Amino acid sequence: MMLPFNPRVQVRYPFSAERNPHAAEMDNDIITLIADNYSFLSEKARDKYRNTHIGYCAGCIFPKAGRTHLEAICRVFMWTFAVDDKFEWSAPAVIEEIGDAALRVLLGNKPAVETPLLNALPEMREQLLAIAGKEWLEKRFCKSLASYFSGLAEESHYRSSGIYPDMNTYLDIRLRSVNVDIMTNLAEVITAGQLPDSVIGHPVIREIELLVCRILIWCNDLFLLTRKERIWTCSIPC
Repeated sequence: MMLPFNPRVQVRYPFSAERNPHAAEMDNDIITLIADNYSFLSEKARDKYRNTHIGYCAGCIFPKAGRTHLEAICRVFMWTFAVDDKFEWSAPAVIEEIGDAALRVLLGNKPAVETPLLNALPEMREQLLAIAGKEWLEKRFCKSLASYFSGLAEESHYRSSGIYPDMNTYLDIRLRSVNVDIMTNLAEVITAGQLPDSVIGHPVIREIELLVCRILIWCNDLFLLTRKERIWTCSIPC
């Protein structure tokens, strides 16, 4: 007979839970940021992000980050959440277009078209440059963001067509669209500056990243599936 699983009793970690001392301050700053810069989102979406407590989320994921680092991280979180909400049901070509435009701005070009989403990027770029530098921004962050947009576009293709991908395709898409690589990039900056490519690309490090991605994928998609909130996160193949 299988006993019920109780994570409060059965899960133990060899380290204590920590929260960044700047988390509360960042959480208040995000509420102001949403009001000032994200009015293009629906009131429902803005209310969701106010209640998401992005400052506390980032503060738990990055408990050792300094205030400047945590502020940049919260900006990245808020912007990528807004992209997901704004373009989740858009055509793949639209997602690819906004992705290309965002990368151009992050690489130092002015937005070709004035939109609230792109207008938030120059300040975010300056914050990332301040904590990490140009090489990291181009080699790590922008590369990860391009991968995220490619996954988001492919996800949109399947979602809009109602076609279910095979399991390997599903995992490949979600490993990109779940956007864990950017969090890994930010952890690299906080803990050690820019690490050598030989370390970042080491099979053991990459396997750890993939395992984290898979945990997030299954937790997110199966949770939403049981709640029937969305027809498909990436059409989990059954």
